[in-house]
Amino acid sequence: MQTPLDKKALSVLEKNDLIALLMQQNEILMVQCARIAGLEKEIEELKGKLAKNSRNSSKPPSSDGYDKPKPKSQRKIRGLATRTAVAGE
Repeated sequence: MQTPLDKKALSVLEKNDLIALLMQQNEILMVQCARIAGLEKEIEELKGKLAKNSRNSSKPPSSDGYDKPKPKSQRKIRGLATRTAVAGE
């Protein structure tokens, strides 16, 4: 990694040196932009994989791990709340 140049160091450079420095920094910037784009794409792919489970993909249930969603019961809820509503009428 290069050390940053201050205003005083830049003022003593000739025009051709400044142009060469600018071109070098531009090249570094282009490489970094390409790397960032690749990493952003990889992040999106990993987020997509993380969001998949056996309910929304073709993955087997055994690949879900311990965070399986609870099955939804087909029974109606009965209990104290239902009895008090009926008794209050």
